[in-house]
Amino acid sequence: MIPKNPNNFTFQDASLGFKFRLIHEQFKRKRNQQLEKMGITSSQLPVMLYLIMHEGEKINVKCLCDAVHVTHPTMVGLLSRMEEKGLVEQQIDAGNRRSRLVVLTEAGRKLMQVHKIRWVRNEKELIAGMKQEDVDELNRLLEIIYCNLKEDEDDG
Repeated sequence: MIPKNPNNFTFQDASLGFKFRLIHEQFKRKRNQQLEKMGITSSQLPVMLYLIMHEGEKINVKCLCDAVHVTHPTMVGLLSRMEEKGLVEQQIDAGNRRSRLVVLTEAGRKLMQVHKIRWVRNEKELIAGMKQEDVDELNRLLEIIYCNLKEDEDDG
C-alpha cells in the first residue's frame, strides 16, 4: 500500500512485501556495520562460515565456489583479499598437487568466534519483547510465507 501522504508514512502503512524489504534493509545495514568493524565484507562471511563449519575437511576453491554460489574468478578475488588480511591460507593438496586447499588461519578462527557472539546477540535483539510462543508463531508464519514464495518459483 502506498501512503496518501508520504510525509506521514509509517511501517504499519506498508504492504507486507514492503515490510519485509524494510526489515531486510535494516538488518543488512546493521550486519554490514558489524562486519566492517570486524574487517570483513558480506561476501567474505559465507566463505568463512563454510570453512569453520567444515573445518578438518579438504576444501578446495571449486568446493567453495559451489558452496557459496560464486564464480571461480570471484572466489579467487575473495580469497586473495582474505589472505591479505591473514584470515585464510591456501595450501597445496598433497593428494593432488594441482589443487589448492583453503583453510582458516588462527586469526580467521578468532574472528568467527567474535561473529558467533554477535550473531547470538543479534538474534536476541530480533526477538526482544517477544514471548517464546510469539517466536514459535513467527517462525511458523515465516516458513509458510517462504514455502508460498518457493512454490511460485517452482511453478515457473
